[in-house]
Amino acid sequence: MENFMGTQLDVGFEEGLEAARSSGLIVIYAVDTDDTGQQDMNKMRLGLVLSLLSDRAFFTYDFGPRDHGQAWWFKEYDVDLGKPIGEYYRVGDSYYRDFENGVVVASPNKATVVALKKEYTDITSGATSSSFHINDGDGRIFIKVK
Repeated sequence: MENFMGTQLDVGFEEGLEAARSSGLIVIYAVDTDDTGQQDMNKMRLGLVLSLLSDRAFFTYDFGPRDHGQAWWFKEYDVDLGKPIGEYYRVGDSYYRDFENGVVVASPNKATVVALKKEYTDITSGATSSSFHINDGDGRIFIKVK
């Protein structure tokens, strides 16, 4: 899904989630900067977390349909979540999926407060807590505190 969540394809988060869930095919979410080069980290994280909600999805983030020649690397790529524990689920307007070593949360449409039963570390901010705020249009990866 090239230019996913961008202006050219005009396909949103829920449509992408449904594509991976119902098609039986492998889906690649190719999220990009709409050929601007201006990295939108919320959009990058939302696409990455979306790919982690499915067992048949992959993710890439680059400049855009005009130029896929970048090898951008983000700290969120280095996380060892372990294996998924079950399917994704919804809490309010957010999407969650539990893993052996953490949890991922996507908040595609409105800001949310994530309340977890134990302390986790937010990979993006480095904050450790059991409660986190996620802006709308963002996704986050939380790792269990050992």
